[in-house]
Amino acid sequence: MSQKLSQLNESLSDLVGSLVYIPSEVTLSQFGEHDSRDNAAITAQVKLLEPAIVPIVRCMVEAPHHNNTVEVYYEGQTWWAKTRDLYKLEDKEV
Repeated sequence: MSQKLSQLNESLSDLVGSLVYIPSEVTLSQFGEHDSRDNAAITAQVKLLEPAIVPIVRCMVEAPHHNNTVEVYYEGQTWWAKTRDLYKLEDKEV
């Protein structure tokens, strides 16, 4: 059974390369350059009309603006997604 990423006991950085399920209606975001306070503005967002299965490509646990988020590859681009919206797929579910 799939489990929410936010409820997993394993480190998010260990999940890079894993496939995750994203339900429809979830919003993914892209961020611009960081300013002197290490803040970044959202430059693009997409709301999924259909569920998707995507790989995790990066996790930046040390960056406060990416806390509880991972970067996923969706439709040819990388996007940041909240871990509370993602479900890790087990090998047998793929």
